[in-house]
Amino acid sequence: MKKLTAEEARRFKEGCREFKEYPDIESYKSDIITYLVYSSWRYTEEEAKELVESWMAYVEEAYKRKESAFDCAAEVGYSCG
Repeated sequence: MKKLTAEEARRFKEGCREFKEYPDIESYKSDIITYLVYSSWRYTEEEAKELVESWMAYVEEAYKRKESAFDCAAEVGYSCG
């Protein structure tokens, strides 16, 4: 994962508030993981990956519903954080 500056992280998180036309679920998962790392919960990259994998059924459904990465990350991160 690319290290983001504070400004880049702010812009990234802002951009996750709307569903993007992701080419695949892996891109969606990547945004959720990045969001969790740069959120106030401060998950490590490894923790975020494990969390997303453990919530994969929910993540897949959220992707199908075109739920924003922000909303999905909030559900996953808050429920486990």
